[in-house]
Amino acid sequence: MELQDGIPSPAGPLNLGVESATSDYVTVLGSDDVYEPHVFDFWRKELASSSPELLVGQFKVEGVGRVLAPAPRVGRFRRLDAAKDLLYTRTPQLAVLFHSDLVRHQDYPGFMPAARNGEDIALSAFLWSVSSSTSYSRCSDGFLVGISANDRVTAAPFSVAELLAPVLFTLEQPWIASLERSQRVALALKLTTNHVLSTLRSRERSAAISEDDLPHYRDVLTRLERLSPGYGGRLTRRDNGLVSAILQGHTDRLLEWLEDSRPLARYRPQQLRYVFSPSGVLRRAVRLALVPRLLRPAVPAAAKEHA
Repeated sequence: MELQDGIPSPAGPLNLGVESATSDYVTVLGSDDVYEPHVFDFWRKELASSSPELLVGQFKVEGVGRVLAPAPRVGRFRRLDAAKDLLYTRTPQLAVLFHSDLVRHQDYPGFMPAARNGEDIALSAFLWSVSSSTSYSRCSDGFLVGISANDRVTAAPFSVAELLAPVLFTLEQPWIASLERSQRVALALKLTTNHVLSTLRSRERSAAISEDDLPHYRDVLTRLERLSPGYGGRLTRRDNGLVSAILQGHTDRLLEWLEDSRPLARYRPQQLRYVFSPSGVLRRAVRLALVPRLLRPAVPAAAKEHA
């Protein structure tokens, strides 16, 4: 298949590929990424044994290693819960096999059309929210992202409006209205931390924050508060401080929170009662340490030696 739409966005080719697929399950692959040897044989057996709508494989970055996102409960491999198993923490659909029934769903958003960044944010949130059965692969092998993955489409700088557009696109999806409370909280936390405040920090490091940017941040954060009232209590003290400063228009406080590197500000939730919540640093640390130990390679070591 060939697509020449003249738009510097991966969304067009990805949508064409997914919508043209004729198999029961679909996944995607970047131009410089690879699936590790024999991983599909392992995944095929898992799909055959339980037929989940979603199967989540391991996601790795060249030179960095495994990225444990999502971070499921220790020992939980089937019927994952979007909030309890932190599914929203995974954005790319890389190493995620989703059933074609989800592609045919009436609310399927696809990759955000013409987006130069964040084209997969709404789609990943849709998959985690709508899937009736999500499994986590027991295979320690998976998907390896190439080192040039951040330079695929364009090196041109993004405006704040363009950076935040995928978040607004996500919040406008029709399936948002049917989310359970726990899903709304988890999604609001993810969008705020990974896609709103992260852009604020990156622009602060490059001294690119301007007064003209703040209304865009205020608009999206107001909508996130509307999605999940009070979710800010689960944010870290620093992140909650950033959100409050933006909503209240306190530019001086915003800069103070951006420069705050104290461990308690970076890791302690604004409200202490959320210290042991699934998204809290303590429970995440336990999962990060234990979950990888329960995985096994696509090909056992003995079989590799024999080969």
